[in-house]
Amino acid sequence: MAKVISFLMYESTIQGIKTDGSRNDTFIINPMVALHPKFIPSNFSFSFWLGLYDLKLSDDSKIVLHIHSPSGKEVFSLEVKVNGESQKPLSNLAKAKTLTLNVDARNVELPEVGDYLLSAVIDGEKVDQTLIIPVSK
Repeated sequence: MAKVISFLMYESTIQGIKTDGSRNDTFIINPMVALHPKFIPSNFSFSFWLGLYDLKLSDDSKIVLHIHSPSGKEVFSLEVKVNGESQKPLSNLAKAKTLTLNVDARNVELPEVGDYLLSAVIDGEKVDQTLIIPVSK
């Protein structure tokens, strides 16, 4: 069964520019352990990086991410098709059994303070771990 092996929240990322044409590096801006909007309720933008392990992928695999407020309201949902044209060939991902997602969550509704829950569903199967995103003023 798939497992979450890493999670990091941050304000945003920027892409480094290399003059030699090699791969650009991604730089994380303002890592965070909790979200601190100025007002509650409000909308808030942030990014997160999620590392998944022990995946069993197929040609039509999809990952759905959900964030729920403390009262259970879904405030964010994103569906990722793993084997899109812009992705690495499935054979490489299947061999590695790992995947990292860099998610840019813009204008997420935060109706209340408390612990928001991030969950992942891979090909219809919920990943055991649910991650906590603390929100306070």
